Amino acid sequence: MLPELQNNFLYMSLDSFDIEDSPDGGAPEAASEQHEKQRDKSSKSIAGIARSRKDEGKGKKAADILFTFLVELLKFPDYDVFINPIFDALKLNIPSVYLVGILTLISRKASNTIRSQYGGKDMPLISAEPPSESTKIAFQNKTLRQDIRTRINEWIEDMFLATTKDPSSILTTKFLTLLDRKNEREAFTLCIATAISFFFFSKNIVISESESHAFATFILLELEKKIRSLSLEAI
Repeated sequence: MLPELQNNFLYMSLDSFDIEDSPDGGAPEAASEQHEKQRDKSSKSIAGIARSRKDEGKGKKAADILFTFLVELLKFPDYDVFINPIFDALKLNIPSVYLVGILTLISRKASNTIRSQYGGKDMPLISAEPPSESTKIAFQNKTLRQDIRTRINEWIEDMFLATTKDPSSILTTKFLTLLDRKNEREAFTLCIATAISFFFFSKNIVISESESHAFATFILLELEKKIRSLSLEAI
């Protein structure tokens, strides 16, 4: 929603009024030139407002997807351990578009929604989840099953897709600013780490907190590099 225009001219003092600047005063040539400059300035402002409204609309799609799946996950207590860090990140004003991709590791439905919304009709959907291990095993990156490794890579692809496909200039700049703050960066890292832990435990694979955090730190660094390399539309 556009902010209400303020009638700033009502608060101008008489001393600030210059007849040379008045559309009814001064030489006709000067008035015409002033009018053209004002028209050019107004046109640029209107174009900027249009770009801003379009930009803000990009974030709404991600927010709607995030809201839909959070409401769905809230029905199941097992997801509380994953959902709580997401809510903490939202309280720190981390944009939804950077959180929605995290959901896709624990929800194939969320993954396919991201892929259809952001990837288009040629983007392959996730047809099945990898089965769990028959017995509990410790996480070992080098011996990780190929189907689980593939699912992790698909998840990272989802996060990159949601945050870099037709990105919002305003939200991207905001997110990068937040990443420069320790609390916000750690909150986002925790969201990724919690998703990693949740996923592996659901597959009967035990991963330590330090391992999931190291994995999350690596993913965020890669995501940050990709985001910082984007060419954003000026607002």
